[in-house]
Amino acid sequence: MVVSGWLYDGQTSNRVSAQISVRAGQVHVEVDGALRVFPLKQVNVSEPLAQVARTVDLPDGSRFESRELSAMETLFPPQNLWSLIHKIESQLGWAILATIVVLILSWMLYKEGLPWAAKFAAHMVPQEWAEFVEEGTNKSIKQFFGLTSEEVSLAEWPWAPALFKKVEEKYKDKKVNIRPIQSERIGPNAFALPAGTIYITTDLLNVCKNNPDEVYAVLLHEVGHVQHRHGLQMVIQQTGLMVFLSLIVGASDFSNIPLVLMSASYSRDHEKEADVFAAKKLAEEGLSVDLLISALNKMEEFHAKGKNENQETHRMLGILSSHPITADRAVYLREVEQKTKKERK
Repeated sequence: MVVSGWLYDGQTSNRVSAQISVRAGQVHVEVDGALRVFPLKQVNVSEPLAQVARTVDLPDGSRFESRELSAMETLFPPQNLWSLIHKIESQLGWAILATIVVLILSWMLYKEGLPWAAKFAAHMVPQEWAEFVEEGTNKSIKQFFGLTSEEVSLAEWPWAPALFKKVEEKYKDKKVNIRPIQSERIGPNAFALPAGTIYITTDLLNVCKNNPDEVYAVLLHEVGHVQHRHGLQMVIQQTGLMVFLSLIVGASDFSNIPLVLMSASYSRDHEKEADVFAAKKLAEEGLSVDLLISALNKMEEFHAKGKNENQETHRMLGILSSHPITADRAVYLREVEQKTKKERK
């Protein structure tokens, strides 16, 4: 088979008509009746790409180019992966199938790959990095809720300071630092930041004022988030997603990373891990998981009553939103409690 095309000398843009063929492992190039012969192993042939002309770089520096794509593919068939790529590009059905496969794989990466990688990475990063992320988040929280650096008076809850100190001392290896805050925009809630800071609102202290152990149960739940580094996992996962999207759409603004903790929410797995941590610790101290269940119910009831008056307070956040209690959640909390008690006998 002979393929027609153009031959460039490799020095200028001038070109001349030429024909190329392959015989017995030799590349034959004919120009104006003159024949040039080169070993096939010494030429470099471009792989097929859509409707782009194929080129053959010759050992003497010249280049042969042809748009007779079918003939060039017969003469110089694509190799390995390029063959599959060319087939996908040249056939609509293959292209649609490839697009679907890419979308499915991307979704699987987002749903399974990123969380797994984030969980692994979160336990590998140093505490200093967690403190850096937390510092930015602290600033965002204070600006968003208009919080000041003034200490909140706990005179209405005289039992609170001792309770906070108890938790901080017990989990000082996690650098737990409990900070009470007062903000009408949050309502009764508690939330943990990556480096160990746990914010707790005075509204939560108030709804649980008749049973401080309920506050203790909530704090153990938040310590569970710190223990499993859920905050860092969310930051790493969301940052990984932003990097992935930047590769697709060209976005590259990561300046809002500290806001990730305010816009994201813990996954069911994260909440369950924190619940299990709290349930085990309560059972080990002879306390009931009903304390946590009761506290969560009180928080949910408060948010349900107030959502019409100040819906922004309770719905626009993520990690700061209420921790909904469901029948299933109560069931597995009690299962963990019973299992822990049996193990301690």
